[in-house]
Amino acid sequence: MKRYLFIILIILLISFIPNVSAKDAPTILLAGDKNLPPIEYLDAEGNPNGFVVDLVKELSKEIGIPIEIRLTSWDDAISSLEKGEVDGCQFMRITEEREKLFDFIPIIENFSVIVVPEGSTIENFSYFRGEKVACEKGDVSYDFLEEISDVTVKETQEDVLRAVLDKEVSGGVVGYYSARWMIMENNWQDRLLILPDKLFTNYNGIALRKGSEYLPILEEGMSILKEKGI
Repeated sequence: MKRYLFIILIILLISFIPNVSAKDAPTILLAGDKNLPPIEYLDAEGNPNGFVVDLVKELSKEIGIPIEIRLTSWDDAISSLEKGEVDGCQFMRITEEREKLFDFIPIIENFSVIVVPEGSTIENFSYFRGEKVACEKGDVSYDFLEEISDVTVKETQEDVLRAVLDKEVSGGVVGYYSARWMIMENNWQDRLLILPDKLFTNYNGIALRKGSEYLPILEEGMSILKEKGI
């Protein structure tokens, strides 16, 4: 009799355990830069867009876990990760210093470039010594630029380019892909020049808090997407 009651109790307990599915899985929250086209940005309707946004959406489908993308200023994105308010940043430049703070899943090789007004005498980084130069707040170039020049910090990389256009600064340091896109999009080809030197060449990728439980899941998902050619 006792054994019979025990079996009934087990059946009742099992019946109350909910089925776990992707919909029940906790949402992964990734921050990013709201103004870094064509990589990540907010479109006219305020929705996240860009090729990394598309990649993260595919990654979410692959791992079966919802991923929410929150795009803000880049400085706020980094700050929210440092404070633990988000699980990660979806597109951060990988450096030795940042690897001490975050775990990374590489996505694409990236580098910075110098942008100057057409007709400028600046040819490379060494010409920045003592000059007024702009970079985005939180950019990897800031520490280096601070040592050799008078740095003006801007909220977005587009603001950096506009400061160069307006001759507010002698030059700016921005990401190559964004510089090319914004110059073409705004028809600035005859007004701004991208110098040939590649600066701070390394990979960009998803940055997660150290020891994040999502690291192996996202790594596996990204590996599968690469095998699929996505």
